[in-house]
Amino acid sequence: MPALPLAIIKHPLGGLAGEEVQQRAAGVLNTVEQLCTTSEQQLANV
Repeated sequence: MPALPLAIIKHPLGGLAGEEVQQRAAGVLNTVEQLCTTSEQQLANV
């Protein structure tokens, strides 16, 4: 799948407090939003 969008979160998540997990998720939120709103064709050209 050449245009498979990936959002990467620093691991490990296990053993972290809920607040720390939320901070990591917030840090990748912009990437997830961009991947969800960008066409497959545009993603394939990146």
